[in-house]
Amino acid sequence: MDKMSNPDIEEGVRRCLDNAKSLLKDAHLLLKNDSAGHALFFVVSSAEETSKALIYAGIRSGLWGAEKAKKDTVFHASKLDLFISYAIATAMEDVFTKRRNRVFHSERPDKPLDIDNFVEMAQNLKKAQKDLWNERLAALYTDRRDGNWTSPCEIEKSKVETWLESAERFLRDTEFQIRNILKATRDMVAQYHDWVQNVLIPFSKDYLRSNIDELYADKVISKRLYEKLKIVHQP
Repeated sequence: MDKMSNPDIEEGVRRCLDNAKSLLKDAHLLLKNDSAGHALFFVVSSAEETSKALIYAGIRSGLWGAEKAKKDTVFHASKLDLFISYAIATAMEDVFTKRRNRVFHSERPDKPLDIDNFVEMAQNLKKAQKDLWNERLAALYTDRRDGNWTSPCEIEKSKVETWLESAERFLRDTEFQIRNILKATRDMVAQYHDWVQNVLIPFSKDYLRSNIDELYADKVISKRLYEKLKIVHQP
């Protein structure tokens, strides 16, 4: 990748975000006209463009080296990993927030968070990335898989709507982060990293240690996770 000036990077980021928004707009039009399969292709492509914008912004802040950025902006896996990681993280955050605030039906209480939730999240990342790539292909092409024919015409609208909502949230949150990254100097980024490592993380650990009994009592976390965290966070 050729060396880019800050204005070059900012232009590239803007173009990626503009294209991501345009792709989502087209996805909405396709859904409205009963073309869910092709809409899904545009949704996934939009998520990839959003990831590219984040990677280019990372060059500006020093979080991405030029050579790594060159590879990650070309290969689908790297871009889809960013999107999937975001989708999983926000899903877990939503679940935790709902449980913490007891925003669920009392007659159908959710199971408390367990160690397995986090293990499965890590194990399923690569599988989710692969599945989404296959969904992207199935959204565009008729194919023969496992002895059966697949067609974009068979993709359900509800599935596309779920991915569309996630891609829109990814774009919205990423654009906000990018705006801050592009405004910050490299020194500020380094200072932020130090603050996260030396202030925020220790504070979060202290907060968890102080509130772990309450989280367990409120059935936000399971007994097994409670006991594990109790050992990890002993003073």
